[in-house]
Amino acid sequence: MKFDTREDHSEKVFKLFLDWLETETTDCLERSHGNPETLKACLFLFANQANEAHLDEVIIFQTLGRCLGRAGYNEHEESFALDLYEPIHALAIQVHNNA
Repeated sequence: MKFDTREDHSEKVFKLFLDWLETETTDCLERSHGNPETLKACLFLFANQANEAHLDEVIIFQTLGRCLGRAGYNEHEESFALDLYEPIHALAIQVHNNA
């Protein structure tokens, strides 16, 4: 699903996008549980979709936190995933700010 906060200011469409992003990301995280390489791919996909939509950074991290919890990640796994996510997120910001 495509969405861009700069172009669409509809609260309804924004909510639909966030629901879709959370569902897709949670499913991906569940499938990647225990496999660091697939986890990186899942985090990259999330970062790309969230930054392509130009979501606020606070919303991005809140959404990812909810997804990790829903996917059954414990505190240690969640911390590991967030450590992996930081450089992926930074790269996604650079890519989408230059687009």
